[in-house]
Amino acid sequence: MSFHLTRVLSKRTADSGGVQLDPPGVMRHDEDGSSSSLERFAGAKDTVVEELGIPYEIKNYSRLPDGRSPPELRTENPSPLGKSPTITDTHVIDSKEETITLVESGAICEYLITKYDTKGKFVVSQRLSQAWIDNAFYTHFAEEFARAVVLAYVLKRQGASDEEGAHKVEDVFTMPVMKKYTEMIEQHLAKTGSNWFAGQSDPTSADFMMIVPLENLILRYPNLAGPSIREYVKRAQARTSYRQGVEKVGGYSLILKDA
Repeated sequence: MSFHLTRVLSKRTADSGGVQLDPPGVMRHDEDGSSSSLERFAGAKDTVVEELGIPYEIKNYSRLPDGRSPPELRTENPSPLGKSPTITDTHVIDSKEETITLVESGAICEYLITKYDTKGKFVVSQRLSQAWIDNAFYTHFAEEFARAVVLAYVLKRQGASDEEGAHKVEDVFTMPVMKKYTEMIEQHLAKTGSNWFAGQSDPTSADFMMIVPLENLILRYPNLAGPSIREYVKRAQARTSYRQGVEKVGGYSLILKDA
């Protein structure tokens, strides 16, 4: 899930490796300091499993000194793509218990909610309602928004040695897109009448997916984050599940504080 955030893992988490859970639960394959850190367990899927009380383990892989993915990520990862994030879980398919492997952050988030949210707390019950449409849109828009933040920041850094060129890239390519996206998000959050993207009393998949890109927006482009975005991030970070996820992953420092 696409911007680099350095994470310092606790020894317990780093050593969790391929330990089997008792009872069985979800195994997450994650790359330390990778692009998937943007949708890191603490901000998206870890919040889901903490909210639902799902037992899980994290198998972490550290990048090489030159920034490349380690070979173990491809050889040990059960996904044919050899990329993170990946989860493995047991699930009954056609009356037979199977070990499934799932990649892509949005798919993982929706799978966890569909399987484990047996009370329907984090779903929109009325299909094709405005709330359902909003949730579907922002669940999948999250990665597009994350890529926009990544692209803007990477191009800015690459052009740092050429200040005039960097300003041209920002003015022509990245900032118009960033402003359009953030204005849309700000207006939506201002009118939902609740804490969450679908306008419900509890978060949904859209919230689990959007929280970290918005955190990174505030970190990298604070002038683009309006009051509704900032209040939204503070509310999300105040949830117990979020704090528990951050504690388990360790080393995360984007917790917003009141001015």
